[in-house]
Amino acid sequence: MSTKHTPGPWHLEPLQADHGASFAICGPGDYGILATIAPINADDEPDIHTAKREPYDEANACLILASPDLLETCKQSRHLLASDAFSEHIRKPVLALLNSAIAKAEGRKI
Repeated sequence: MSTKHTPGPWHLEPLQADHGASFAICGPGDYGILATIAPINADDEPDIHTAKREPYDEANACLILASPDLLETCKQSRHLLASDAFSEHIRKPVLALLNSAIAKAEGRKI
């Protein structure tokens, strides 16, 4: 898996191919569609007005949209924690969590 991702900011828009029934997560400029979240009644060919959604679809879309910012925040936090401003018993477990999250986002195992 590649460790490079489409740069942010990402945005959400209705997917034109199904008349807005699906959420399209898009990158900036010419990057196009990165992912889609389809409605649960996709087989019925819904449009933006008749699409039925899972209760967590919008929250999932928001989390996906925040991914580039969350990854950057983890990296910056890891850098700050490497300073001597934090005691070892705080630094070690937090760094472990940050390293794990960053590796997962970059498609690596630690």
